[in-house]
Amino acid sequence: MDALHDLLDIMCMMAEGRTQPSYYLSSLDPGLGKTTAVVSFLKALCASDQHRHVSALVCLARREEIRDVIEGSGLSSDEFAVLAGKASEGPQSARWVDLDGLGGVAPDKARVLFTTQAMVKHRCKRSPFEDVSAFQYRGELRQVRIWDESFEIAEGITMDHDAIAELFRSLRVLNPEATKALLGLHRELEDAPDGTIHELPDLASPFGLQLVDALDHHGSALSPEKLETLYHLVALSSQTCVVRHFQGRRYLIGKATPIPGDLAPVVILDASGRVRQTYTLWERHRRTLVRLKAAAKDYSRLTIHHWFKGGGRETIRDDISRYADAVAAAINTKPDQEWLVVHHKPRDEETDLAEAVLSGLEGNLNRVRFLTWGRHHGTNEYADIPNVVLVGALYQRDIDHEARWHACSEIAPGQQRCSEEDRLAVEEGEFRHMVLQALCRVVVRKNEGGTCAPCTAYVIAKKGDVVRSLKEAFPGAAIVPWHPETVEPSGRVAEALEIIRAWLDAGVPDLLPFKSVARTMGIQPRTFRDNVRQHPLFMSRLAALGVEEAGGGGVRKTGFARIAMEADRAA
Repeated sequence: MDALHDLLDIMCMMAEGRTQPSYYLSSLDPGLGKTTAVVSFLKALCASDQHRHVSALVCLARREEIRDVIEGSGLSSDEFAVLAGKASEGPQSARWVDLDGLGGVAPDKARVLFTTQAMVKHRCKRSPFEDVSAFQYRGELRQVRIWDESFEIAEGITMDHDAIAELFRSLRVLNPEATKALLGLHRELEDAPDGTIHELPDLASPFGLQLVDALDHHGSALSPEKLETLYHLVALSSQTCVVRHFQGRRYLIGKATPIPGDLAPVVILDASGRVRQTYTLWERHRRTLVRLKAAAKDYSRLTIHHWFKGGGRETIRDDISRYADAVAAAINTKPDQEWLVVHHKPRDEETDLAEAVLSGLEGNLNRVRFLTWGRHHGTNEYADIPNVVLVGALYQRDIDHEARWHACSEIAPGQQRCSEEDRLAVEEGEFRHMVLQALCRVVVRKNEGGTCAPCTAYVIAKKGDVVRSLKEAFPGAAIVPWHPETVEPSGRVAEALEIIRAWLDAGVPDLLPFKSVARTMGIQPRTFRDNVRQHPLFMSRLAALGVEEAGGGGVRKTGFARIAMEADRAA
């Protein structure tokens, strides 16, 4: 496979010092041999006399993933080391560890060093990568650097201006002068109109604030929320930000760069590389990302049942019985098969969806496994399960997507405002990333001659163009409407559907413009958009008719088209 050859070639070039200081993105769908290629390379590297001086750094998301890779690598205990913090304490407790009795040597003596991505960010908080001896081999930089899964060259920050006020009591003890400066900043933001460009002062040097040191010495006395605000103030210091009004509050939007700039060259192994807009922005604007050949599976043996219903945490919480009943009913259609349900983790006194679903199941309850959003990636524990239900997703706010756009593109708020189309592109890319990672925890990740293993999925989602996103994430998959609730359309929704049916019956091959339908109904296009096109029942019935929104050549659509017609055009 060309994509695997590309990956192996770039790792060999890194070992021989023949790469540019770039970020090399390898995007292979789960099951196409990424891990096998990496461990084979590491074994060959350790066995090569010609490369005795060459070493590798492998950065993974979690400690558990390090264990899985080591167990499958075949590396001897004197060839690798693990640098990780205690699971309960995080990267600040960094130490060399014998992970679950797997062995290993001291980091500076190991040809291959495994660590967590959080460890890299923590150790490089105040130092460039080249100065962090913990990541070095015999006092030299490790030439081969591998980053598994998601990589963001910068992170968007959205800081509630009221969070600054919550710091005053704690910060006044550390530095009264800096507190005065923050009081002034808070007052300025209080009256700032939406869209105001605001350049933050240097909050560290002039006032002797030294917030990073304060975190190290006083962090245990501060709440996680206050710690996050302090980190954000460090990141936004001397930065040009934009003020955004959102849901009655004011936010500062900026970026943080937790990844050291001298980490490159590094190869990024991310299956979501082909579906996330963040990488496209990075490639287009920063020009430091190099895409290696990508490989996507054929998902023609995957059937996705889509329920066009809200999937946010609060939406599900407020109507949890309806969601639980629908999920249980789907699972009961295959009472003898295993299932995985991905859902929101309940907070405090909230009803646990898992318990509600179990109460409505038939047969052996042990055949159903549950996984919460946030832990939906980086595990093969469920790889033999043939059925999966994705209950909602981890939706973020519009301002979060705007911040991510500025961070990844490196376009400062003062240079260019993030347009609605740009924001939607980021939002849909994050949704594709999330469902690809979650759904590929089950048997669909397996590769059978370039095609996924047979799998049935149920997806509950409403925000954005869900059907299009699912098609892009899973090429060739069958996406069919799922109707747990039987509700007949009425009013304007029913009228619009009748117009579309008449258009279908007439056999007219062209696009049916939104404006034409609105004109026939005697309503304004905006009313048609808000009250008809965005109505859940309309969207669900539209898909059942074999029709989708199309035209426009971008995120914004201009009319309706037959789904088959669009497929023929693509062919």
